[in-house]
Amino acid sequence: MTIEEFRVETSGEEIQTKNADDDRMSKAELLDEFSSYTTLHGFHFVLGSFSLLRRIVWAVLLISGMATLILQCLNGFSKFAENDSVTVREQQRNKTILFPAVTICNQNMLRKDKILGTEAQKFMDDIESLLFGEGLRNNSNETFALDLDRVVKEAGHNISDMLTSCTWQRGLCGPEDFSLFISSQRGLCYTFNSGRPGHPLRYQSSAGRSNGLLLQLNAEPDQYYGPFNMLEGTGFRVLVHDQNEWPDMENYGIDISPGFSSTIRIQRHKTVRLEPPYKSQCGERKLAASETYSFSACFMEC
Repeated sequence: MTIEEFRVETSGEEIQTKNADDDRMSKAELLDEFSSYTTLHGFHFVLGSFSLLRRIVWAVLLISGMATLILQCLNGFSKFAENDSVTVREQQRNKTILFPAVTICNQNMLRKDKILGTEAQKFMDDIESLLFGEGLRNNSNETFALDLDRVVKEAGHNISDMLTSCTWQRGLCGPEDFSLFISSQRGLCYTFNSGRPGHPLRYQSSAGRSNGLLLQLNAEPDQYYGPFNMLEGTGFRVLVHDQNEWPDMENYGIDISPGFSSTIRIQRHKTVRLEPPYKSQCGERKLAASETYSFSACFMEC
């Protein structure tokens, strides 16, 4: 009985071993078959029936390729997370385009015939003395109060006197088409196409001198008084700007001399800067003196 039991057990082990070998051969064959038709480049060289050195080389190449792929994916994701931007320039041709605002200031702040013998004349004389290092002309103990805004409005150059001819797109225009702008250093200034209440925006459909704004101005040089005409000369300071921009006459204005015909050609450029999370980190802040944000208005306020 003992011998028979031993034979049965031995026979069972041989059958199990044979079945296990058959299973291992089947898995190896399946893996070899998979490596023969897979589209993963180089994979069949690792599992195929090649020399050990060749399979090791291909395994190293395959692992290196997978590592490079993972690094490229991580690098691409990090660049995507940085929100990089590309500057794009686009040229558009519109049937109509908004005509810009045109601000004009006389180089002289106050008319001579309206300030002679007044406190405003003393004020202008003191400014001239300080600018040229002569000291105050009037007694230093003498004090007087001067409402400069009121004096500028009363004694400044009026657009009705300076404007002798105005043409817009071959049609007539006049002083009523200009809105008042008071500059702290220029006095009374006037803006054409300001877009303010009572002054609707004007659009232009074609380029050319006759389709724009033509002005003939009188600088009234016989009414010049004070230091400003000595430093700036006779004529006007003109600025072409957007309706939403503060007219910074001192930094961006163009001097126009009397007795000459001057032409200003313009081309509109619009820049859109990206807000966070882009690298530019651009944005807008609430301005106290201007309803619409612009670079010039922000610069003046800051």
